[in-house]
Amino acid sequence: MPNDIFFDNINNYGSGNRYAFYVQGANPRILEKLREYVDARRSQLARIRVCSLLYNNEALCDYLISLAQSGIVVDVISIPLEGYDNSKAKILLDYYTQISGTTSFTKYALAKSVYDKMINTSKNCKDLNFYIFPHMFVRSSQVGNFARGKLPYSLHIKSLLFEYNNGSGAVALTSSNLACRDLTKDELLFTIEGNDEALESARAFYDDLIECSIPASDFDENGDWMHYDIQIKDNYNVGINTYLAPFYRNSPINASEKIKDLIRNATREIYISAEHLATESADDILGCVFNEKRNGVAVNCLSQVFYCDDMGDFITNSKGEHTYYYFQSQADNKRYEIRTPRHGTAFSNMTRYVDNDDNSSYCVNADVHAKYMVIDDVAVISTSNFTPTSFIYIPEVDIPKFDNVPDVSYHGVYSEVGQLLFVRDAGICAALKRNFNDICAQPNTYRRP
Repeated sequence: MPNDIFFDNINNYGSGNRYAFYVQGANPRILEKLREYVDARRSQLARIRVCSLLYNNEALCDYLISLAQSGIVVDVISIPLEGYDNSKAKILLDYYTQISGTTSFTKYALAKSVYDKMINTSKNCKDLNFYIFPHMFVRSSQVGNFARGKLPYSLHIKSLLFEYNNGSGAVALTSSNLACRDLTKDELLFTIEGNDEALESARAFYDDLIECSIPASDFDENGDWMHYDIQIKDNYNVGINTYLAPFYRNSPINASEKIKDLIRNATREIYISAEHLATESADDILGCVFNEKRNGVAVNCLSQVFYCDDMGDFITNSKGEHTYYYFQSQADNKRYEIRTPRHGTAFSNMTRYVDNDDNSSYCVNADVHAKYMVIDDVAVISTSNFTPTSFIYIPEVDIPKFDNVPDVSYHGVYSEVGQLLFVRDAGICAALKRNFNDICAQPNTYRRP
């Protein structure tokens, strides 16, 4: 099957494991599905390329090493160790045996073990390659402190490329970080096989990403990566398989324009799911959704994070400087948390649009993490949130001093690294809409009145 989609959600793991951290990562069932996919094609595989924001899953690491040791070339690209949170150590639970360990781990500790294993194994395994992409992206001196790293890393992507011996292959995208010490969320895994255009784009992207990366064995964690020059390429085309990257000039802007063209030409319905939904103006993606004359096109929205002008109407609980918000579910009479952003203006703009539109709906569920849109007969499956910050490209940012991060300056390109697949497939569109509606029907989903 050329296109395939697989969904995983927290309900698959039992109510008692809602806050479990698994040895096999945040979504063991997605990792299992990936392994099944690869094992079924193992005799055909020449190379696997993986890039991921977080790479601290030892089960995934061991599997990729076993492939490299069998003669399949394996390339892995991730962020520096400095980008992993080194606080709040937790015990891990084995998904298969349901036995908990006795040692607590932070994300950093798990990543350090995986990075060391990759580097040491690659010394004696010519087909195993591990790279670090240290690019950071920031556009304001007022950015706050981060739990993981001094500044945010741009590699937000979770993507794979499978290359076969016959020259064909497949491209995959997952919304899950597959990371250990991440909580399980509602996620997806999408694969597109045998599509020449998608494969050509993926091969070029991985070549360009590796060119801008550093072999992990040579990487200096104490280097000045807040002043990291990247060679920018022009004339990047938006197609079936589109990548956002600092080394592709205006790639986030061009991808945004393609999405907005689909929105403007919609005639029936639009579904939007993401962790974050926010808008700052009529020119961004969600601003376009609500400012274009839609001629009766229905808009359905679903997100994990939510904010509105009347947050005071929710149940609140203050702990220190933070206020937590809850709603009382009419389905089971239980209280569920509403996750809120650090800065709410762009999120409340989004809610205000929905409140003033009779032909739109908005649901909120704290487990949502998959990012996709269905615009009539086209699915847009993404690793990026549909927010203004994900689709901005600034070729040169200079910040000599930060308000909240001492002794740090920055020079670089502002751009996220992400991936979008534009798929015209009735079966995939139907599956995404079923997933959307299934989450909206959950008792822990808040539906905006």
